[in-house]
Amino acid sequence: MTLGCLLSLSLKDSRLNINVKAWSGVAFVVLTIVNLCYVGFGVSMPYYVIVIALLLVIHLWVVYKLVLEQKKI
Repeated sequence: MTLGCLLSLSLKDSRLNINVKAWSGVAFVVLTIVNLCYVGFGVSMPYYVIVIALLLVIHLWVVYKLVLEQKKI
């Protein structure tokens, strides 16, 4: 699930392409930290699922907005 945030999109604008890759890298690091906290601190499963789902929704929303920005150019 954590690797799902490493999207490899090919955008026409190289600047937006770098932004998507940078954001995907940040999301990957954050999700990895959440996974490590789940394993290390024994966070209960419902909280883990809610946090992961919210982070993935935020990630997809940001990538969607970046892709829409490319269509405006």
